[in-house]
Amino acid sequence: MMSDRSRPAILGLLVVTGCFNPSETITAAEAADTGTTSRSTISRGDSDATGHETAVAEDDGTTGSPSASTATTSESEETEDGSADSTGSGTQFCGLPAPLAAFAEPDVYSAGESAVFVVVADMFGSPGAEIIVGDPVLNEITIWQNNELLAQFALATTLQVPPDGWQPAVGDLSGNGRNDLAVSDGQRVWTWISDGKSLARGQNQPLAQTPGWGVVIADVGGSAFGDVVVQSNPSSGPTLEVFPGMGGGVAPTAFSIQGGRRTPSLVAANMDGDAYADLIVPRTDADREVDPDGLDILLSRPTKDGFGFEVRSFETGPTPWGVAVADFNEDGFNDVLIAHQGLTPADGAIDTVQVWLGDGDGDLAPQPEVEVADTLGFPAVGDVDCDGHIDAIVPAVDGVYMLAGDGDGGLGAPTRLFAPGVAGAVAVGQLNADSRLDIVVGLAGEGEIQVYYAD
Repeated sequence: MMSDRSRPAILGLLVVTGCFNPSETITAAEAADTGTTSRSTISRGDSDATGHETAVAEDDGTTGSPSASTATTSESEETEDGSADSTGSGTQFCGLPAPLAAFAEPDVYSAGESAVFVVVADMFGSPGAEIIVGDPVLNEITIWQNNELLAQFALATTLQVPPDGWQPAVGDLSGNGRNDLAVSDGQRVWTWISDGKSLARGQNQPLAQTPGWGVVIADVGGSAFGDVVVQSNPSSGPTLEVFPGMGGGVAPTAFSIQGGRRTPSLVAANMDGDAYADLIVPRTDADREVDPDGLDILLSRPTKDGFGFEVRSFETGPTPWGVAVADFNEDGFNDVLIAHQGLTPADGAIDTVQVWLGDGDGDLAPQPEVEVADTLGFPAVGDVDCDGHIDAIVPAVDGVYMLAGDGDGGLGAPTRLFAPGVAGAVAVGQLNADSRLDIVVGLAGEGEIQVYYAD
């Protein structure tokens, strides 16, 4: 259940993205069991293959669904026998008589050379969220427009980006209620501004510290415009740089703070119930005796002179790579989901997923870790099995796994939902006209995205 105190940083974003860790070398041949078949396969050159116009619809001034990174679920009511009722009518769950995680065979789209970064977000104000794909091989970002009535997608926009600029951040930079894009190529910040019909190149600004890694758009300063935050990793030490939103672009760096280590995972969410978005930054370091791996919560504390942050640091298990935010124990406060990648087997590190419960004041309490073999990227969150509780969705070498949430902050054992190959990225969102969440999978090393509609 979403808290009134939560403040979505991205308009219409349905789920946190997934991203393949390019430092791991994995081929499709190493993936076990790829036994799914597709309902249709559509190449990038077949814009008409879905049977509808590729032009975007006129903007009606509306925005998409609230962000699932701030824990969007259906309002739950309690029945007389104490069971959860997610619809308020008997024992129905998302229109089903019982919780269920079932999906139709996927629609398959050719989206470049390597679909290792996927976002689901409303980009054009038309019905249904779009799919945004980052490709590090072709150095491009593609946006696939949703025809919700036909439950099909068509390629709408291809953006050529500088090398290393394939990981897009989505949010409202211009204050017009529409989602824009920002990327960092390691040297500069680049932006594209939406007018509801298309995207136009906006301003770009140099990074004070290079190279830049993770990027997020969020209003950390309370200006009503999205700010761009970039995690840089110069030799002098990791730095977070804030580029203030200016209602159509970004200004030069206005604030820098030490934080983070070597991971491109950077998430914004309200962690303390005030009016500002906060930053959640995992940190890793080769010398863990000097600087143990962990997580930093940067609570936004704007001053009259500009930006400011109060840092809360938490020591976690080895290599916290991907993070997502949702209300896992349904207390109205955001919690943090961490995916640990066992990149250092000599240290006994294994791949695990773990929930850290937020108290609404910026502090976190760890819950038991759950092992998931060979995870690859950022986890996604959403009530996939329609039981009224947030679940964790994790991409891995041999498919996509669900860890069912229990509503108290705990996660169940991993269940493989499907095995499309090497799942480098995963995102969750409502993509058609029913009330259930669907799943988008990007295949690492292949130019393919697969859309699994809830069955």
